[in-house]
Amino acid sequence: MNGFCRDTPDLLPTCLLFLLASKSAKKGSYKDDDEDVMVLIKGMFSDLSSEQDVRFRSLQTTIDKLREENLEMVKNIEFMSTKYDDFLMRISALETEKSLDKRLIRQMEEKLESMERKNRATGIEIRNVPRTQAETKEGLCVIVQNMAQAMDLKFKGV
Repeated sequence: MNGFCRDTPDLLPTCLLFLLASKSAKKGSYKDDDEDVMVLIKGMFSDLSSEQDVRFRSLQTTIDKLREENLEMVKNIEFMSTKYDDFLMRISALETEKSLDKRLIRQMEEKLESMERKNRATGIEIRNVPRTQAETKEGLCVIVQNMAQAMDLKFKGV
């Protein structure tokens, strides 16, 4: 095999074609040419194998990194899913509590309104009575007794 082909591995396919073409042209020493071709082909396979090993290692490293990132993402998604479920449960509990509070408030409002109605039914409101400076219970009772007498009503004291 000529020295030029050995020194330039990127031109090996061209050199191989050159050797095959020169072999058919010479029709002479096939043994030397066959050995040269075999050496050239072995060199090409060796170079190709080396390149593929480098590429394979690079791809394997990239795949390993992607697997690690994928596992980390799965962990993060599981964590966020758990937190989301927790928030949903909290929201549900708060909504239940809110509806119970609304019901209790409604009951209390109804009770207050009922008490106010009862108070109005049994109470007396007296308007336009002049206010005294020292207003006492006894003084108010006297005013009520005087009003009852003026209307001819029977009044039993307090």
